[in-house]
Order: sequence, then structure tokens, then C-alpha cells
Amino acid sequence: MLTTIAEKMAAFDKRFDIRDEASHAQEFEKFRQRILTSFSSIDQIADSYSFQLLEAIPHGNSCPIYSMLCATTDEKLFYRLIQTIFHLEFPYPGSKLRLYKQVEEIVNISKINLSIIQINNEIVLFPRGEKLLDEKLVNHPLRFLNDKASIHFQEALELYEVNEPRNAILSATKLRRTLEEFLCFKLQNQKNLENNIPELTERLKSDGRDSRTRNIIFQVFNYMEKYFNNNEKHSDGNIDSIENEFLVYQVGLLTRYIDRIIN
Repeated sequence: MLTTIAEKMAAFDKRFDIRDEASHAQEFEKFRQRILTSFSSIDQIADSYSFQLLEAIPHGNSCPIYSMLCATTDEKLFYRLIQTIFHLEFPYPGSKLRLYKQVEEIVNISKINLSIIQINNEIVLFPRGEKLLDEKLVNHPLRFLNDKASIHFQEALELYEVNEPRNAILSATKLRRTLEEFLCFKLQNQKNLENNIPELTERLKSDGRDSRTRNIIFQVFNYMEKYFNNNEKHSDGNIDSIENEFLVYQVGLLTRYIDRIIN
């Protein structure tokens, strides 16, 4: 409902040429206040004892989760707290899902660098890209990937979220494993990525796919495999957040294509 109202108000602002000139810091504070409102009873529905242990909060605080949310004003640390909360146990059936739906709507109406998605029983936060690209190339693959590939893709997103050079390299490694496991699943074999690239092109040929498209797919996979190998072999591989984001979208695009043409 919040998303629908926000879209209607955005249309109203456009009709009357009302421009929101809030800074990023102001937009984050709006998001933060929305979360605090939504999480006002969080200590009653989540495992606050485990949270106290994780965050080393002194004993005696009756609302440790909510208190830390209120005290945290750094953007990334605030996102980290939300992620931690969703990793906790929620004793009451359906309470975590209801909270996720609330946060999803809050994220959708907020102008912040954050996306959230549910895959199986896990809820994952990661930096927001373009909305359409995120839906088609990030959120959607998490729904169709087989279990092994899905785990690697999810871990790659979590590492990408941290936005540190070493984690970008580890994220790329997980993205490589995503492609490798998904090709094994689709081609029904146990070959590594390098050996499955020609297998994939032969499958595309036997299915009558356009020769130019086959060549593009082969070249992209081939370059990706070499790129992954080069950076995995060097712990100081030259991958930053920009390249990491490109790789996330590229893997999403490749897996989406494979999923649609190989049943």
C-alpha cells in the first residue's frame, strides 16, 4: 500500500512540478525513522538475547535491538543491523515474513542505496542498482537458480554489499561458482566452467540458436572465465565495487538467458 501511495504522490509532484531537493543524508534519515517506527516492537518478536551476545550489549537492557537501532546513525552500520536482525530467530510463525514485507515497502518508497530480497528462508540486503536491472538480473536469478548456484550468488551479493577490495575479489569467486554450478545443473554434468563453455555452445548449436548469438555467448563466457581465473590466482586482483557490480549483472544476464533456453 505504501508503494502505491508513494507512486501516486510522485505523480502529483510531477503534475505540479514539485521537486524534492533533500540530500542523501536527509533521505537516509527519513528511511531510518521509518524503520524505527516499523521496528518499535522488534525485541518482542525476535531473539534479542542472541542479538545481545552478537553485538556485546551489556546485560540489563530490556530492548537491546531497538536501542541499538536508535543509537546507530551511520548508514552502512544501520543497514548491517537490519541484516543482523533478519539473521535472528523469530519465535512467532510468520513474524519475520511480515517484518520483511514492511521493510520491503519502506525500501521501495525511500531514496537510498539499498535493496532487499527474500530467497528461500534467507533475507538479503545489498546495494541498489537500477530498479529494472535489479529485478531482472539480480532478484529474478535468485528465484530460478538451483540450490548450489543460488547459495554462491547470494554469498556474492553479501560480499558485494561490504564494498571492500578483498571482498570484491571473493564476490567474483562466488560469481564464477554460480556460473559453474548452474551450467552443471542445466547441462546435467559435473564439468568445470572452462570445460562446460564448449558444451554450452554445442547445446546452443543443436537447439538451432543463431550462430552470431552462439559466438557472442561463447566469447562472453570465455572472457569471463579467463577474467575470473586471473583475479582468483592473485589475492590483490584488480576488482573494485564498479567491476564487482558489472560482474553481478553480467552473471545475472547469462544465467537468465541460459534458464530461458535450456529447460
